[in-house]
Amino acid sequence: MSRSSLATALKNGQVRTVDFATPDLCGVLRGKRYNRELARKVLARGFSLPPSVYGMDAGGDPLNVRGIGIDDGDPDLQARILPYWDMQPWQKTPTAVVLCELLESDGKPCWKSPRAVLQAVVADFTQATGLRVKVAFEGEYFLIGGEPRSKKPPKRLATVATESTEVADVYGLNAFLPDNISARLWEQLQKTGLPLGALTHEAAAAQYEINLNPVDDPVAAADHWIFLRHAITSGAASLGGRATFCPKPFLNLPGSGLQINISLWDKQGRNCYALKTPASKTSAPKTSASKTPTSKARGAKTSAAKSARLKPSAVRGSDSFSLDSLPRGLRFSIAGLLRHNNSAMLYYAPHINAYRRYLPKQFAPESLFWNRDDRNAAVRLPIAEGDEARLEHRIASADANPYLVLAAVLTSIRLGLDEKREPPAPLKASGSVPRSFHRAWVEARRTTSFARAFGLEYHQLYTELKEAEYNRVLSNPVADEYSYYL
Repeated sequence: MSRSSLATALKNGQVRTVDFATPDLCGVLRGKRYNRELARKVLARGFSLPPSVYGMDAGGDPLNVRGIGIDDGDPDLQARILPYWDMQPWQKTPTAVVLCELLESDGKPCWKSPRAVLQAVVADFTQATGLRVKVAFEGEYFLIGGEPRSKKPPKRLATVATESTEVADVYGLNAFLPDNISARLWEQLQKTGLPLGALTHEAAAAQYEINLNPVDDPVAAADHWIFLRHAITSGAASLGGRATFCPKPFLNLPGSGLQINISLWDKQGRNCYALKTPASKTSAPKTSASKTPTSKARGAKTSAAKSARLKPSAVRGSDSFSLDSLPRGLRFSIAGLLRHNNSAMLYYAPHINAYRRYLPKQFAPESLFWNRDDRNAAVRLPIAEGDEARLEHRIASADANPYLVLAAVLTSIRLGLDEKREPPAPLKASGSVPRSFHRAWVEARRTTSFARAFGLEYHQLYTELKEAEYNRVLSNPVADEYSYYL
């Protein structure tokens, strides 16, 4: 919705309170609340906010990395109101939330902002490839009880159907009976302007998956997910419960991930990931003997047009699934995601708890492989043809910052398109997913082609911020340390 529509809503009294907010390092909306009269003035003139909001830990405490937020005196920057707002139907007073971005003194978006990072990556991607990106987010969350920021283990909310927290009831519609908090929360979500897809009861009791419909603006797609996460957590609290996107709140249950569905489109409106002929999934996929082109062969193709480089190729031979059945651009994209995964891992899994999710038989990838319609894969190709064809990135944790995750995914895809490497055969792992924060942090510290393409200045700052947060967590011993070593 536009700024003018918000101004009209304020004038007519349809909106009486406005939250002006910017997404922080962890994807939490931070800002200021204004009443109706002051909100009309802010909408016209803007307001100020310190950039230290981009240097906080998951609890909202300044990390003071490079002096940001404490040593620098916490100076303000001017905030620009963006043309995107939505209602918060869980509020008793008609309240809107408006997205903002902080500006440097030269009028450009603050470089420390995760949203600004994605904007820059998308601009570079579009300029380099001439392609349009279509994106859809989907992710899982748990409905739980207990107090916020409690150090006690959480408890899941029982489903109405079973009055139990031990029955998974996967895809069960009884989870949405009228008196259930999940059904009332869904009613709230439908009163927002978000492009909602399906809501599904997931693999554990009180766990849900929610989808957003695809849009052809990657930054807007991330905006939608930020607002959706805010709506779910705030809405659940208004109904007497809590929603958590924590990747592994229960160690004996499946975790919660963030999946990103992506397709690339050329200037003629063609999906560069689409097959000309449907390819079926087989239990033992056949692979072609594709070889990585020599430097001489690559050099001979340098002058080819970008769109031709990504032109969908025909499926050869039988309808069995193989590398040859995939367009070159899709193959190169898969190769880039797998090859640069470990350099990007700290964006996908930004804290200790996220690494507890990568376990066998829990639909979270342990190894770096791709496959058709396989939820254990790091990169999955859903059964979809034509305009619906896409790849699904399945590594990120549910609470990861969507701007940074998508920026990392697009950077890896762009590198794959530039490098023109062939991916391994389906199901064949090219490596393993880092199983600890420390290993991912060590990988992130390296000055790799990924770090340079992503934006080295921000990449180095992010690595330092996450190290500082990690050290804070380590400074608090867990219960087992007392029981084992005290």
